[in-house]
Amino acid sequence: MILPEILKQILLASKFITEAEFDSATKAAQDLGKPITDILVFRGHLTEDVLGQLIAEYYGVPFVKLQHKVIPTEVLHSIPQEAARSFRMIPFAKQGTELQVAMENPKDLEAIEFVKRKTGCTVKAVFATPQDISRALSLYKKNIKAIFADIINENISKTAGGAP
Repeated sequence: MILPEILKQILLASKFITEAEFDSATKAAQDLGKPITDILVFRGHLTEDVLGQLIAEYYGVPFVKLQHKVIPTEVLHSIPQEAARSFRMIPFAKQGTELQVAMENPKDLEAIEFVKRKTGCTVKAVFATPQDISRALSLYKKNIKAIFADIINENISKTAGGAP
């Protein structure tokens, strides 16, 4: 997650909000126990997409919207769910030996090194918003449900086929 001081610099420089609006949102975020980015989007100061683009520009990497991507199962599972959750990242595409990974912090060298070692691929880190990463992490659960459904159906078929 990006530090609030850096986020403030980015947003003030972009002229999307004033310092008073940012400070008010910061107080509301603290009072409600919510991320400041959620408050800023909720109040209509900017959209999640605009926020994502501004943060990606700060990091000097591309911005990606994961909800518009179809992530192949083999790509998703190239990084274990526990690591994806811990590092807040989602592998979403693979071209040759390059794995594209959406991250909340695309400058997290530990996470990038982990992916390189785990997959043997070069890593192209891009930025995705925390909300988008959270939504995409639920894909691991969907795949687990599909696997269990296949196992259950296979066992039903075996039982039905083996019955006298």
